[in-house]
Amino acid sequence: MANGHHQNITLTKAENQQVNFYYGMLYPILTKAGGSIPKPEYSSKYGFIRNYDVTDRSKESSFIRAILSVQNARRTCQLPVKIDFYMQALQCLFALEGNKSTKIEKMLASTAVNILKINSEKEKDIVKQNFKLAFRIRSKHTHGNRITYSDKEISAVSVNIDEYVREIIKVVFKNKALDYSSKNEAKKVAKYFRNISKEKDVNAKEKNF
Repeated sequence: MANGHHQNITLTKAENQQVNFYYGMLYPILTKAGGSIPKPEYSSKYGFIRNYDVTDRSKESSFIRAILSVQNARRTCQLPVKIDFYMQALQCLFALEGNKSTKIEKMLASTAVNILKINSEKEKDIVKQNFKLAFRIRSKHTHGNRITYSDKEISAVSVNIDEYVREIIKVVFKNKALDYSSKNEAKKVAKYFRNISKEKDVNAKEKNF
């Protein structure tokens, strides 16, 4: 779970339909050709298993890298590690490479607010505060520093950021033009999201890419 605990869950019929829908969206992305294909570690007449975790997919498109970051976040129970991977996913999607940390933190929050179409000033402040804490937790974890926030604060941030990331992916992945690979493509995507981060009217007509 996003709070680091393991839990058995039961999906409703409606939730199963959502799983099928989003699986249909993700499958073509994750199975795109790219990188080296590992040899089967197990095979029989019924099927085979490949361990894709051993492959370097860092040179593949942004959508793939973002999804891998989310998968890594979901696999670990260490909340600072989860938060770190969530931040990686968003920085990858928004093409924020090369920006200073303070600028990245602000752009992540403002872009998320506008993508999620949050109108309430109170809700905006909550989202921005969550990103502020998430970025600071991520920074301390990455640099090997002691994390001074309480377990309760870290858990709450992890749960909220998990939700934001999922909702952002649902929106961004609908626009295949935002899936970049080259530096030139990344510049265009970065400009697109910079404009979104500055958008004042979150209900304004969606921009074309």
